Amino acid sequence: MWALKSFYHYSGRRYGLCIHDDGSLEPGAIDALAAHFPGARIVRRMQADREVPPGLAGYPRCLEFRRTNLLAPKVFDFAHYLSTDRMLLVDSDILFFSRPDELLRRIDDPAYILNSVNADCASAYTVESDEAARRWGIALTPRFNSGLGVIHRGSLRLDWIEEFLESPVAAGHFWRIEQTLFALTSSRFGVELLPEEYAVRLDGEVGSAPCRHYVGDIRHLMYGEGMRRLVKSGFLDAV
Repeated sequence: MWALKSFYHYSGRRYGLCIHDDGSLEPGAIDALAAHFPGARIVRRMQADREVPPGLAGYPRCLEFRRTNLLAPKVFDFAHYLSTDRMLLVDSDILFFSRPDELLRRIDDPAYILNSVNADCASAYTVESDEAARRWGIALTPRFNSGLGVIHRGSLRLDWIEEFLESPVAAGHFWRIEQTLFALTSSRFGVELLPEEYAVRLDGEVGSAPCRHYVGDIRHLMYGEGMRRLVKSGFLDAV
């Protein structure tokens, strides 16, 4: 709720919204999201579990990955329900504090054909860059973070993902597999990182950055720093 409200407030945009439930949302939470975002599509996990797998029938590794990894729907479901050629991907642990001008420019420019995401504090993949170069001839973009960015539908090709899952990619830490697949497909498709003010940082304060991604190690700061800052700015009165 805070991620979406802060983005729409500071961006001034009214992009179409699709909210994906990971299976943990209770009916009251669904009702609250529907009330605050009446035009949104809310895809329940049970619905997606019925509708997405048939499209993966020809890709057994993709099908197994989606069945066994909690984050896999980001790779498959987002594209399945996408009604345009690109999407703005926003994780729920991101807060916005001012207008994200460069992000908006890349979203709104029809000639912008690259994927573009926030930089991680370090590369966090299940495959090394030299392995990606040797196996697939891919120059793996370092520090790719799959929490925020512009992703083109054409980059999420199932044949590519099936190919990557045949390798040691699928044997690493469970939350890094999804990010690795996004990094591999984007590196093959074409990608550049957002400016450094969008990057994941584990220390320091927000400062003049337009947003902050409160990843696991600093999740507590989403409340003690981020929401506190928004409340003091009068954000709640404005939305």
